[in-house]
Amino acid sequence: MVEKITLAQQHAVNEQRRMGRTDRQAEKIVGLPHGILSRPFVVDDQTTLRRPTRSTLF
Repeated sequence: MVEKITLAQQHAVNEQRRMGRTDRQAEKIVGLPHGILSRPFVVDDQTTLRRPTRSTLF
């Protein structure tokens, strides 16, 4: 099974890589499981917030 990381975690990892950190250091800083960046993973870019289907003003 392919593991998932959030889009925010992917952005944070990319920022750490730009700063010259290794993948292991980035994993620790971002809070990802050990070795996830060296295995296949999927970036889950779906937002977890849902808009109300009906108006909540009434």
